[in-house]
Amino acid sequence: MADAKDFLFEIGTEEMPSAPLNNAVKQLGTMIAKGLDEAGLAHGEVRVISSPRRLAALVADVATATDEVHEVKRGPAANIAFDADGNATKAAQGFARKCGVAAEDLVRREDTDGREYVFAEKNIPSAPATPILTALCEKTIAGLQWPNYRSQRWGHEHATFVRPVRWICCLLGEDVVPVSFADVTSGNTTRGHRVLGPGDHVVASPAAYEQVLEDAGVLSAERRREAILAGIAEVEAARPGCHVDTPKKVFEEVINLCEWPTVLVGTFDEEFLKVPHEIICESMLTNQRYFPIYDGEGKLTREFVVVSNSKPENAERVI
Repeated sequence: MADAKDFLFEIGTEEMPSAPLNNAVKQLGTMIAKGLDEAGLAHGEVRVISSPRRLAALVADVATATDEVHEVKRGPAANIAFDADGNATKAAQGFARKCGVAAEDLVRREDTDGREYVFAEKNIPSAPATPILTALCEKTIAGLQWPNYRSQRWGHEHATFVRPVRWICCLLGEDVVPVSFADVTSGNTTRGHRVLGPGDHVVASPAAYEQVLEDAGVLSAERRREAILAGIAEVEAARPGCHVDTPKKVFEEVINLCEWPTVLVGTFDEEFLKVPHEIICESMLTNQRYFPIYDGEGKLTREFVVVSNSKPENAERVI
């Protein structure tokens, strides 16, 4: 049994739109798990971590090598596989070809039912994980689909992605797995929030990845969701009877428009309440991605919730 190490594969990009990012999140985990299974690399849980600037897979306990395999397959009865002169028949040749061995390498022996059959025996040696992971990652980047979105090219490259790829962080344990796509090669660094944690940040191991991101101002989608919901709950608690309207589609998009969300409350002029609330809310939700606030009687108020991706101390300026 081979040793096992955690595996990290992060694709860093320019800011990706919410809809294709969500679609890619659904694809990535399946593609990585399927690729590992097909290659014969044992592994544990596959988790996908995403933000507007990154798409990453964290895989627990990936084997450092495939297991050596000894395959034995039973074929036709010996009297069917060979003629009277001992020559392989078409039945034996077809069976051998299907098993990937030469007909002359088939073995004759008696099975448990007392009859003699031919058997194909093949040894598949153990293979190291790193070349397998390299091929899998490069295939995955190129294979991600972007329905309803035109992929982009950049520089002098012909490879395409939904947004330009700027970095790749790929580790098996503490070792860098070599991966190349377009003009980018992998390393052991990620990039943080553009304002809260700019620049490169070293990832010592896959286990340290999420903490490195948090220290650099980036939360996972799950953490961003929790932070936004908690902020909205505080807004509602401070305004007894009021309700913040968060349509699911817009809410999911807002989660993917930030890496470090801060929930703020803004206001518009009183006179705009004379406009039908459907028009105001459509503009807020569709154009600004603001969440309207209704009072206890179900009437639209002057206030709205906005999720900022800036430093919390800039809240007043953002408002």
